[in-house]
Amino acid sequence: MIQQFPIAHEDELLGSVIARFIYRQGIKDDKVAIQQLFGSRLITSSALFQGHINQLLGRVGHLWNVSPRSVVEKHTLLPLFRPFVGRRRYEQLVGNLVGRAANCILLRSGVNASRVKWPDLYKICPICWQEQHREHGYSYWQRLFQCAGIECCPKHQCLLLETDLSLHSIHQHRFVGAQLLLQPRPLVVRSASSKQLVLAKRCQELLTSICLSPDFSLHDNWTHFYHRQAAEKGFTQGNSVRHADITEVILSYWGTDWLEKYGLGLNKDEHWLKGIFRKHRRPYSYLEHLVCWCALAPDHESTEAIIRRASKRGNVSRFTLADVPHKDGSKCSEYRRGWRELVSQCSSLKSIRAQREGARVYIWLYKHDRSWLKENLPPRLKVSRGMRVDWARRDRSLVREMIKLERSYQSDCAGPRRSKSWYGNQLNCSSLFDKKLALLPLCATFLIRYSETVEEYQARRLAHTMIKLIEEGRQWVPTYEIERMAGIRNETCRAAARKILRDEVKHWQHSEKISCRSLPQRS
Repeated sequence: MIQQFPIAHEDELLGSVIARFIYRQGIKDDKVAIQQLFGSRLITSSALFQGHINQLLGRVGHLWNVSPRSVVEKHTLLPLFRPFVGRRRYEQLVGNLVGRAANCILLRSGVNASRVKWPDLYKICPICWQEQHREHGYSYWQRLFQCAGIECCPKHQCLLLETDLSLHSIHQHRFVGAQLLLQPRPLVVRSASSKQLVLAKRCQELLTSICLSPDFSLHDNWTHFYHRQAAEKGFTQGNSVRHADITEVILSYWGTDWLEKYGLGLNKDEHWLKGIFRKHRRPYSYLEHLVCWCALAPDHESTEAIIRRASKRGNVSRFTLADVPHKDGSKCSEYRRGWRELVSQCSSLKSIRAQREGARVYIWLYKHDRSWLKENLPPRLKVSRGMRVDWARRDRSLVREMIKLERSYQSDCAGPRRSKSWYGNQLNCSSLFDKKLALLPLCATFLIRYSETVEEYQARRLAHTMIKLIEEGRQWVPTYEIERMAGIRNETCRAAARKILRDEVKHWQHSEKISCRSLPQRS
């Protein structure tokens, strides 16, 4: 049982706590350390999202009296995703970190697929680092400083320094602690800008806030929130958002270089900023939201207040695309006439939109004359249903073919394992056996009776090997050589094959030795 475990500091990463324990214990082998902490040698380390928390608390819970959820909330970066993914999705992510299953939080949270560029190296605040050494005699990794986009310490209002220690160690079982960080020269302290400080404070509030958006219509809430933001700033025209004006404000506030540094460049025609001010069909990252809040929301408004305001839709009408009348009224009759000609030439809406001219006319009418367009769409094509499958007949046909196949290979000891997938591949119906086997009872019965198990397959390979040896006249072949020729490894050898090797093969070898002895001549 573990007798001591370090106290976790406020805003310290869980991986940093574990690294301090390993350093104090003087454990040099990474797998020995994780065996003591987690009870398994297969746990991998994660700098920002350390999982298997239940296993860890099962070993150190008598020294660190804390709940698994509290560890997730206070010592990982998962709270950054809480207001934007919904309660149900967030609970699944928490369960992923807490449970015993493989830690795939980077994939499920969207970090791997995100356009946001996360840091590669650990970062420190020079003043915090010195204070930690004076007060505790050691330093530790603070989770706020490792967030993407954070460049300063909100407490001391100074810029962060990058270390030479990587967040992604080449040793997957190693926990990198701050004790490995040396100080060869005096640390340089530089003041941060007001924009950097506002972003850092909002991110810190996001990490510590317990405010959750409602689970129902979450994306609609953020859609209405950003539409209201655009309307309050005067960036709307009717029900449309003037994306060019918003892009100009964001660029003038943050600058092109800073946005591109973190993967949020706005030099494309269709960029993320347009999507965030349109209907939300997927969650956006915390940094994309914070970039918009810092540039458009008042500085005195807290992050929690913004989230609560976004969760209340109020009496705002639903943001939809209504007909936008065109300045030139004569164009409407022109496009209607062109649409009628396209409908007379094509049989379906799909064929009309497949043409360049048809797509152009459709988009114009959809934007400026949608009510008329809906009344003059081409008739829907009737999809004729195919013939219904006679499953009983197909079942009888397939089972006859499988019987013929089984009989043709009955006396052949060579070849691969004759499993369900083998029969399916031979008859080109493997997907049918995977999805529709419940509708084929005769085939299912055949496969239960004749599909080869691993034990039967190994016995058949041994029989084939023995037949080959007898035909070649090879008498005293060692058992391990027979296993190698049959392709059977010692760790995967089943009970039936072991019995054959132990009994039948030994008897055969013994009988061969007796038969080859020279008999005494009679006098």
